[in-house]
Amino acid sequence: MRYLLALCFIYCSTSVQQNVNSPQSDRRSDIKSIVINIFQGHSSQSKIRNRIKHIAKVKKVRSQHTSAKATTATGVKKARRADTNVLCVKFNKLTEPSNVHAGDAVTCANSNCTAVLSFVSKVTTPVADGSDQGNKVWVCEFCGTKNSIDIVPEEIPTSPDTTYLLAPPPAVESDKSGHGGDVDETLAIFCIDVSGSMCVTTEVPGKFKVKGADTKPGLESLDTEGSDQHLPRERRDITYVSRLQCVKDAVDKQLLALTKEHPNRRAILITFSDEVTVIGDAKSDAVTIAGDKLSSLEMLVKIGNEVPLPGAIKLAYEDLKKKLFSLEEGGQTALGPALLVATTIAGKVSGSKVIICTDGLANKGVGNLEVEKGKEAKSAQTFYEDVGTVSLEKCVTVSLLTIQGTNCRTANLGQVADKTRGECISVDPLSITKEVSDILSNPVIATNVKAKIILHKKLYFRTEDSSDNILTVSVGNATLDTEFLYEYGARTVKAKAEETNSGGASPKMEDASPEAPPIDIDGKPHLPFQVQIEYTRLDGAKCMRVLTDVKPVTFDRAVAEKGIDLAILGKHIASTTARLAMEGEFTQARVSAIVGQRLIEKNSHANPKARSQYNALMTDIIPLENALRDRQEEERREYGGNLSDCGNNTASDDESERIIVPVKKVKAKKKKVQRRTDMSDSLANYCYQVKENPSTTYGKPSESDSD
Repeated sequence: MRYLLALCFIYCSTSVQQNVNSPQSDRRSDIKSIVINIFQGHSSQSKIRNRIKHIAKVKKVRSQHTSAKATTATGVKKARRADTNVLCVKFNKLTEPSNVHAGDAVTCANSNCTAVLSFVSKVTTPVADGSDQGNKVWVCEFCGTKNSIDIVPEEIPTSPDTTYLLAPPPAVESDKSGHGGDVDETLAIFCIDVSGSMCVTTEVPGKFKVKGADTKPGLESLDTEGSDQHLPRERRDITYVSRLQCVKDAVDKQLLALTKEHPNRRAILITFSDEVTVIGDAKSDAVTIAGDKLSSLEMLVKIGNEVPLPGAIKLAYEDLKKKLFSLEEGGQTALGPALLVATTIAGKVSGSKVIICTDGLANKGVGNLEVEKGKEAKSAQTFYEDVGTVSLEKCVTVSLLTIQGTNCRTANLGQVADKTRGECISVDPLSITKEVSDILSNPVIATNVKAKIILHKKLYFRTEDSSDNILTVSVGNATLDTEFLYEYGARTVKAKAEETNSGGASPKMEDASPEAPPIDIDGKPHLPFQVQIEYTRLDGAKCMRVLTDVKPVTFDRAVAEKGIDLAILGKHIASTTARLAMEGEFTQARVSAIVGQRLIEKNSHANPKARSQYNALMTDIIPLENALRDRQEEERREYGGNLSDCGNNTASDDESERIIVPVKKVKAKKKKVQRRTDMSDSLANYCYQVKENPSTTYGKPSESDSD
């Protein structure tokens, strides 16, 4: 069931589901608990079903409930059965006005809570005893803290979506065209690989003149007559187009589009090979970075900070076009230094974007991925993640475009795009134009975005390292597609299910804190959820939007699954599987796929739409699960056993499945580094794309890709 709020969407896939150790749930757990050896290649659904039936015949149900000590000793871990407790927050409504609230937000005095007074809050007037005279009392519905507040009834929010203005937009003088602070002056930085491998050509049917070929200062310029020169028996009905020519054409088309659609935006051109050249807007001398400077983080950052900001693209297009089509290939790939300089420049203007186009492995300067041992190798492993972290703080979005069939170590490079929520795509050279267009056409709707998600104190976030009920997320730039999916659970409680007259189960939270009891709505307990979003609008105003909602509580899995939202669950399962795979937790990723698939499949027979959503999940999950299984088989052949996956598997209080995990143990950090190093570009690209855009059709990871 979806719950729509005015600002963005806060989706809970269904009612809040509690775990109950009742005899009925134990029997249900016993029947459905199974032993699966996920390292035997049983990835197809039919084989899994057959395996389940076989095991059910030869294993006694009670034998599966062994002690935790015995489980650890035998290498068997329990995997929590998937449920419906998933929260989805979308930011696509940040551009629309909400209920602007006069005054400041009233927050809970508990520093570990800081929930904001909302439409579900109960404000009472204390008995006149001389204390808190003139004040009212609000008992926080999230933590139970008693707050004395000075507020009039008109200031109490009445809507689930409320906006508070933290700072007005800065005063900006209008330009000659009459525009004020709403002008988009963000940077679009094109970082282009011009190394020797960019001269590799692709056959294109038909004879035509390649755009910009007459401006190339290479051997083609010697053919002044334009004669038709071919080798014997060479086809004459095709044209050979190099990778660099494809990139030039794509960038030129986007520069031209910017002059028409966003004439005040600013563009910067940066190239890299043996050296890094900052061309800027081509109206001033280029800055060349070479030699030892390519290996100095401090020097690269300094140079980036010293580069002057360019003028509007409408005034620089022609100069940029000439520089663009004069580029030629040659040399190595100083991708790391170019990336650092580009993100440093972009960080001067919040909301800017960096697009990297490359076809090779970074092998010069900082971030050199060719070195596999020593301090330089270790620093290269963390370099791209660190650049991504800094870029996120400065509200810079980085996107990575690699050429299909090349080895770029995308698992490492893609960390920058993943951190900043940019795109990480492997494309055919002839399709680069479309991909660059898609990246630039997804506008930034808010910058400096930070979100705080608050759950009731009896709930906690499952997907994070801690078991807190408050989660703070640094979003950076928000676009129309920005969304977050989080899984939450109920803390262990003692509860009983009382039968109602209709025969259904009525939840009773016996040990719920008396300071923060569930909210009673129509005789049924509900728990509150709140999202606080602080952001900067495009006009510079700083705002905080508070969204609050309540969800019903149930102890009955059947009731919870009755109103299930398969689209939300499908996205969560796919993105979680991909995230775990990129963290090197292959076993946990495959377990996530298997248990999630069962929950979705079980509830996918209600209608054609539900089946379609299930098929969309399978489109993402099956190729990924198969690819991870193949990687684990390769590890057994190469290392004599799988790298350890025993890190974070935990057993739930009820309905669980026993999973056979590998015996070989490797430290989590070393495992992550090793698996990133061994991961093919096709698999890494697939994981990144599924993680950010689940339920979208992508190219499947190639089984034959050995890079």
